[in-house]
Amino acid sequence: MYSTVLLGQITDTSICYGLTDLRKIAIKLTTYNELDTLLKISKLQLIKKDSIIVVQTFKELNSKKTISLLESIIDGKTTELESLKHQLNVKEKKFKLIKFGLGTVSVAVLGGLLYGLFR
Repeated sequence: MYSTVLLGQITDTSICYGLTDLRKIAIKLTTYNELDTLLKISKLQLIKKDSIIVVQTFKELNSKKTISLLESIIDGKTTELESLKHQLNVKEKKFKLIKFGLGTVSVAVLGGLLYGLFR
């Protein structure tokens, strides 16, 4: 038998443990040490996951801001495109009027010439 003093023991008495008891204590101590190590590893993994979540959240916010900015640019370009279409329609109408006017003047001049020749 081995004599071991309990932690926190105030008196001078000691408790004797047999080999079987000491083995059980050693196994429990080893198990507790392993669990403590696993707990520390788990805490580190949680810290790492939290950091990843923060980074992903930041990336998501940046993506949303970029999408919002691109949508604003698209809206501006759509408005600009509509304005250009309207300007094109106005110029096409003016061109058709000028073309019609030139045709009318050409017919009038040709008619005048023919009238003058055959008179």
